[in-house]
Amino acid sequence: MSSAIQHVHTRNSEHPKWIGSPSAAFGLVLFALAVLGSTILWARWELRERIRAQIVSRDAAVLHAVVRMPGTWSDESDAEGLSDLSAQLTLMLRTSKLAGMLGARLYDPTGTFLQSFPPNVWEARLESSDLSRLNALRPVGRFHPQVFLDQILIPPETTQSADTENRAYPILEVLLPLHDSRSQTLLGIAQFLIEGSAIEREFDELNSSLNWQAAIAFGTGGSLLAGVIGWFFHRLQRARRLVDRRTSDWLSAQQEVVQTAKTSAVGAVTSHLIHELRNPLAGLHTLMQECERKAPPSDDPEIWKEAAQATRRMNSTIQEIVALLRDAQSGASFQISIADLATMVRLRLESTAQQKQIRLDLHTTGTGNLDHRTGSLVCLILGSLGENAIHATPPSGVVRVELSSLQNSAWEFSVADQGGGYHEAPTEELFKPKKSSREGGSGLGLAICKQLANFLQADLQLASNTSSGCVFVLKLQTNPTQPEA
Repeated sequence: MSSAIQHVHTRNSEHPKWIGSPSAAFGLVLFALAVLGSTILWARWELRERIRAQIVSRDAAVLHAVVRMPGTWSDESDAEGLSDLSAQLTLMLRTSKLAGMLGARLYDPTGTFLQSFPPNVWEARLESSDLSRLNALRPVGRFHPQVFLDQILIPPETTQSADTENRAYPILEVLLPLHDSRSQTLLGIAQFLIEGSAIEREFDELNSSLNWQAAIAFGTGGSLLAGVIGWFFHRLQRARRLVDRRTSDWLSAQQEVVQTAKTSAVGAVTSHLIHELRNPLAGLHTLMQECERKAPPSDDPEIWKEAAQATRRMNSTIQEIVALLRDAQSGASFQISIADLATMVRLRLESTAQQKQIRLDLHTTGTGNLDHRTGSLVCLILGSLGENAIHATPPSGVVRVELSSLQNSAWEFSVADQGGGYHEAPTEELFKPKKSSREGGSGLGLAICKQLANFLQADLQLASNTSSGCVFVLKLQTNPTQPEA
């Protein structure tokens, strides 16, 4: 049984230390915030790219609509004759007068360069992906954040400053399909290069707006995540403490069972031993009394006196235990008053108190009665606690024992000494067997008292522990009884 208890205790102690710890909660919060931040950044980038593409497509669609407006043409015949190259050049010339237009190029339906306006615009080739879209009569827009002017226009032969040559501009490139209103066939392609400062400002405003919204989303989501994770770890920590407490209670209960089994076995052996020692010890006590009376004058009479007192105490203790065993086996029951119980405790402690020069102070409160078996066990507990108190109290000190009969068949007993107290903080280990610090002590007194209290379903606690003394309190609840007449 003890090995099983040790195994459970070992398994319980091997639980991961990080479960429910603040550092684990903090680490999980950081990980969750990192995942949330990465998700928001990715979503922001995707949304920005889509909106920017829509803005560019919007401007391309607007320019396409402007080109197709009737007012753009001098007469209706021009709109109907876009198959003619001169009509397409006329369209480019008129459209290039729009504000911000830097240059234009004209291509045939296959993407072959035909003409540019102004004439000093560099030739360029179209991408095959753009041609497929233009063949579907849909405009194409593309924004270039930085394009140097000499990449668009052929520099003049006269030397210019490096600042003018190397200056970069944001450029909006728009490719428009040219077709007449009666046919859906691509007749030509017009490419316009437009100064893109307005779109660049719109992109900057878009970035600021998305950054602000991402910050709000991260702050709100991060706060919610931190709160949820903190609440979860708080509950987990409470659950772990509850499991640890219940495991500790279970281990204590198992140890109590083991201790009770050992006590039962030891009790049987002790009962046999007491019966075997009773008669020899009684004879030894009689012999010591006779030797004390007939001791030679040359011998120290105190030696014989102490020996006689020791055998008397042993004989009295054995007689008391024998009477207790006999009562338990016989099943007889009678009541003892609180005054009788106080007398039993006094007789048990008075001799030791006188020998140690300690004043024994007993007080009783109430007039209740106890079953004699319960009273005998209470007397054993108070006797053991009283002897410990007497040995802990310095000479000329006082040991106070109080016996109180309260209402509703409740009893309270206390033993107070004037010793130095326990140097270590008292715990449940106080009532477990240990090595005694007193010369001749067994270290079992408090453990036996606790076992007897548990047998009586009573509560034995160290109520006070100071440098001026200790107070042990025994609380007992009994069934209501009627005093004998």
